[in-house]
Amino acid sequence: MKKIWLLILCCVPIVALGQYKKGEWSVSPKISFAKHADDRDWSSYSIVKMPPLSVAVEKGLTDYFSAGGYVGYYADKYTNDTLKTTVYKYNTFTTGVMGTLHWAGWLEKTLNYKVFLGDWDFYLSGVFKMVWHERKEEHVWHEEKQAFLDDSDSKFSLEVRPIMGVRYFVSDNFSMLVEVGTGNLGMVTSGVTWRW
Repeated sequence: MKKIWLLILCCVPIVALGQYKKGEWSVSPKISFAKHADDRDWSSYSIVKMPPLSVAVEKGLTDYFSAGGYVGYYADKYTNDTLKTTVYKYNTFTTGVMGTLHWAGWLEKTLNYKVFLGDWDFYLSGVFKMVWHERKEEHVWHEEKQAFLDDSDSKFSLEVRPIMGVRYFVSDNFSMLVEVGTGNLGMVTSGVTWRW
């Protein structure tokens, strides 16, 4: 795996990719799926979820590399079906910076053939993110204390995560995207990109 990364890093600087140009800006609103919920058994609970949403903004620093930042938010709420006062709430907010390597043009140059006809962008992103998790439990029965109690906590973490994605350009400045990876709030992410 190290040899593959070294090959990519050595070859990329001499390649000019077609989809992204130096100085171009892009904004990508996204929605994620396959988010893992809490490990508890929620079979007797009503579940209200806000799907993970995020927005990324990037600028082309070279013809093959873009960088920028993003923000994202995700919320879960579980209410007991028989005891409506028992509520579990989970919120996650994240923000960070990202660098993206666009390699469709590199592949076309290597094959000396326009495989993607300028309509596709394949990319790999590295994301450095700050994540805030908040948990609130209201009127939850605790066996040991034999009482209904409220509990809450929050935690902060720094993470470095990958994203692998593909965009299809419907027009010169608008594309649809699909991404996989833990750099987003869910393992599978869909969205659109506008660029100018």
